Amino acid sequence: MGVASGGRARRGTDTPSLSASMRDKADNRGPRDFHPCWVGAEALKAIVRKTYPLNIEGKNRDRVLDAIKHDIRKYVKRQRRVALPAGVDFWDFDCKFGTSKDDATPVHFGELMGLIDGVAKEGGAAFYVELLAKNGHRKAKPAGSTDSAPAEQP
Repeated sequence: MGVASGGRARRGTDTPSLSASMRDKADNRGPRDFHPCWVGAEALKAIVRKTYPLNIEGKNRDRVLDAIKHDIRKYVKRQRRVALPAGVDFWDFDCKFGTSKDDATPVHFGELMGLIDGVAKEGGAAFYVELLAKNGHRKAKPAGSTDSAPAEQP
């Protein structure tokens, strides 16, 4: 049953809304492979550069802080869903944090939420966050490391 006869077009048949090349791409890719940030063989790395105000008139400061943290986590979660390029183990993030763009300093991603809480507790009016996704590569642990070995009890 074609489109001209009043029925619905099936996937891979005479679909008037998709070009032939887009139809082929949609047929050959799974739902996790087709992402708007995916272009050819490399993923575009989205960047977050934003100054977040903490004092918004008519809104509770604690709720604004929760919304900001949610926004940052949402970006990270979305970026980690993007397919990894060949030879990459995970998505890592370069982070900068400060009270303004001019005094932002590089920080580790794990420290970011603690720094945000610190600015909020000090009563700061706003802060600047910059997140850049980058390729992460796992490093092998040295053969003599005993970090994962259980401690001996006397």
